[in-house]
Amino acid sequence: MSVVEEQIQEALALKPSSLDSFWQQVQTRFAYTHIKELRKLRRLSLDDSNSKSQSVIDLKQQLHLEVMELIKQQRLNFMVKGSKLQKKKTKGPLYIRLSRNHKVLHYGNYRDSNSIPSMDSLKEKIRVEEIISLPTGKHLTTGRGGAAKNSFSVETQNNGKLDFSAETLEEMEMWIDGLNILLGKEPTSTQAKSDLENLLSIEMSIRLLDTCQPDFYTPRTSTDTTTSTRL
Repeated sequence: MSVVEEQIQEALALKPSSLDSFWQQVQTRFAYTHIKELRKLRRLSLDDSNSKSQSVIDLKQQLHLEVMELIKQQRLNFMVKGSKLQKKKTKGPLYIRLSRNHKVLHYGNYRDSNSIPSMDSLKEKIRVEEIISLPTGKHLTTGRGGAAKNSFSVETQNNGKLDFSAETLEEMEMWIDGLNILLGKEPTSTQAKSDLENLLSIEMSIRLLDTCQPDFYTPRTSTDTTTSTRL
């Protein structure tokens, strides 16, 4: 199918109410250059999973770094705001927050569910530089010998260890990702991988579309008397 044929077909599919409307669609929404660029995008394949274009590969590598930094910052922001967790061998929930300089974890008893406790009200502290490992649920057990669901530990120097349990798997993964980032590691949770894939796909589509901006023709006006003689 030629470009002109595709222009006409796409414009007619909108069922224009008049010839003026038809030509306006052809010259704006389905301009010749726009159709050509859309064809280029189809060839590139916006998901680029099978693309061999070196320019697309280079762009994806660049965006991978940018998107990963965004994910890391989102995890750290989540930790600064904090959340309610359950600590083993304690009654009632705890609230845990990361200091704004990302150097200290503050935690303590939490009673008021309508507000976020201040750092000063959370009396217990863990210095990030003292954390040495982060065992997760599959490496922990409950008192009955079963796997500890949505649980993780913070092991520190001098054999220190704190066991926490999150309300959801997503919340646990947010904390594990964030703590790994603080330790200089990459976030590797299922949620992090999903976020990376989705955001990377969106960014790739936006960048590729930005490189293919069409030059639209100047649209005709309804007073253009030559319109009706062209079809």
